Amino acid sequence: MTYGTRTELVTMIEPEFENIATALELPEGQTAVDLRWDYEENSIMTVVMEENACKLVTMNPDTHEKIQELELLPAGDTQYWDMQVCEGYTLIYLQNGDFALLTEKSPGEFEIEFTGSLAEDETIWGYTYSELITAYDGERLVVAPSADSYWGGALNIYVSVYDDTGLIYAGQFAHSVDGDINSRLVRHSGNEPLTIKFD
Repeated sequence: MTYGTRTELVTMIEPEFENIATALELPEGQTAVDLRWDYEENSIMTVVMEENACKLVTMNPDTHEKIQELELLPAGDTQYWDMQVCEGYTLIYLQNGDFALLTEKSPGEFEIEFTGSLAEDETIWGYTYSELITAYDGERLVVAPSADSYWGGALNIYVSVYDDTGLIYAGQFAHSVDGDINSRLVRHSGNEPLTIKFD
């Protein structure tokens, strides 16, 4: 199938349905809600929800062998929200704000560093429908909403810091123009200009 635009010609590859095979068979009661392919470690990460738990299942894409099935969080009535695969850590969180911070010890083998709740800071959790900007230094997780998630293009920045004891810091970095009638004329320079790093 081929179609054209004003500037380029795009060719779509027709799928070969006769070569489809089951890569990971889940037992009854489990639902795959997210899947990421870690090309560097050659493993597939699948977030699975079941009646009472959120789990991470990893497998080898070449052999289709399961590497690990790790229970992350109790689920109850809440739903899965997002998985952020970052350099050196992975953050998985649910709709109610519960999160699990993971590190990869070997290809496809993860360990939970700590769990917590983003809902401890109601200001932060009010923005998590958009992507979170995060950083992790081996002990502390810093979380902030991406700049495009602020209502009405607000300029204030909200930051929360967590460790294995829970929320240890929550703060707002206020912009002098925010809330002023002229604030509508001031915007962040891009959709996600905010970055966080440890010195």
